[in-house]
Amino acid sequence: MDEILGFQNENDGRKMIICLNKADLLDQSKKDELNQKMLHYFQNKSISFIWTSCFEENGLSTLLSSLKNSINNLCDVENDECVLSRQRHILLLQESIIEMNSFLENLSFDQALAAQNLQNAANCIGEISGTIVNEQILDKIFSQFCIGK
Repeated sequence: MDEILGFQNENDGRKMIICLNKADLLDQSKKDELNQKMLHYFQNKSISFIWTSCFEENGLSTLLSSLKNSINNLCDVENDECVLSRQRHILLLQESIIEMNSFLENLSFDQALAAQNLQNAANCIGEISGTIVNEQILDKIFSQFCIGK
């Protein structure tokens, strides 16, 4: 819960999707209580909470649909094609699609691997949106500066 609440100050108006897995371990009253707490902390934020259970395969279609909508909102969509201005964004989007497909393939036999695929896809999308900054990019930027002497 603390990790989720840490995003409260970092959200600068962008829509957030918080996926809460292992929903099968909580009863509905506990989920409702957690939802209320999170809505209280994230007041006036564009946020959605999606409860999932990889074990029971619940909520996954809602999560995938929400991710798809978010990707569509990141892109200028013209004739159902995504227009990205940078080659790096195109490669990241392709990588996220590969990871999402791997997620779907791995879900039925290795849930830990499927969760890692989902995390990798989210990281790719985060790099496109600017939420996550790749270490290689930072190294390239700061290699141009002379620090110290």
